[in-house]
Amino acid sequence: MIGPSPQRVSSSFHRICGDEPLSLLGKGLYTLSFLREKLTGRPTEQGVPVEAWHPVFDEARLRKHFGHRLDEFTSNRVLCSDFLVERSAQLLGERPRLLDLGCGPGEYSAFLASLLDYQSYLGIDVIAFERWAQATNARTSFRAASVGTVPIDVTNIDAVFSISALEHVRFDKQVFRDLHAAAPRRLRHLHFIPGVPSFFQYRAHGFRRYTLKYVRELADLPGISNLRVHTLGNDVSRACVRLGTGPSAFAQLTQRRAQVVARDARDAPFLVVSFEQAVGEPSLA
Repeated sequence: MIGPSPQRVSSSFHRICGDEPLSLLGKGLYTLSFLREKLTGRPTEQGVPVEAWHPVFDEARLRKHFGHRLDEFTSNRVLCSDFLVERSAQLLGERPRLLDLGCGPGEYSAFLASLLDYQSYLGIDVIAFERWAQATNARTSFRAASVGTVPIDVTNIDAVFSISALEHVRFDKQVFRDLHAAAPRRLRHLHFIPGVPSFFQYRAHGFRRYTLKYVRELADLPGISNLRVHTLGNDVSRACVRLGTGPSAFAQLTQRRAQVVARDARDAPFLVVSFEQAVGEPSLA
């Protein structure tokens, strides 16, 4: 049996966790960390190809997969959903055996089933949710485990997915180091993570926001290749907030589609990170 790694690693050092109630001093330090990221971040980083996402917003396709929830999504979630509809099959493969890290109540087990018609789905989160019982079926299962601290067996997994999860994991880089398989295999990865400007929407939320430097550090492990980043949204998309009975974020974004393309990674409230990872090889143990 493989035990936890004796030295756990992360993409960046963050002592403060916004998931927990913060004192006034803690909130001040969290804000200062944001200002440092904003002032020192660079639009490009050598070795990390970056491409701005030009949203499609095909309403018929989005509603086919996300239904009425589309009208309830925040602007960031709408942009993530648009990217998933257009690119998930290409990046995660046809009918994958899928691992969802930080799956929460399991809502994306249904969304991804509709999008990818996966062969199997395993959702993992730090705590068990009552709704898992309703979502469990012949090809969909869930497990409580502390990602970033315990090994995860991916012998029967083809693709790894997460959305708004890695920022909550203190040892986020360790998550990928702890993926183990009984025989050599190659995994496809697709992860949605908050960029620096997400601070304006979420404030002290999670352990970190990701700069391109942090993304590069996150994927700097043996066996990881073909790292790419897509930027989602900008200051215009951040302003698309539903007030009362006003238009949904989706409706607002659709009207301003040409205006919600990030100039560079410093503008984007969300980043999409994709890469491949070889696991199960003795040289990578």
